[in-house]
Amino acid sequence: TAATSLTAARETFTAIEARYECARTHLDLATVERERGNPESAGRHLNEAHSLFTAMGAPRHRERIERLAADWGMPLTDHDLT
Repeated sequence: TAATSLTAARETFTAIEARYECARTHLDLATVERERGNPESAGRHLNEAHSLFTAMGAPRHRERIERLAADWGMPLTDHDLT
């Protein structure tokens, strides 16, 4: 399934410290989990993507996630991954 493939990809990107790809994969996982009816998991993935993009200094990606979280009614928590 998509979630299984994305989870494997995220683990690989994490292992090789490919933060951008890891953040994008978290964003994709958030979308899949939301569609599957798992808002808590979707929220966790949105927060992880947001934290990674923030740490990388990628404001457009960070702002996109903030808009998406607002549209989905999911609050973002502040935690730093630097």
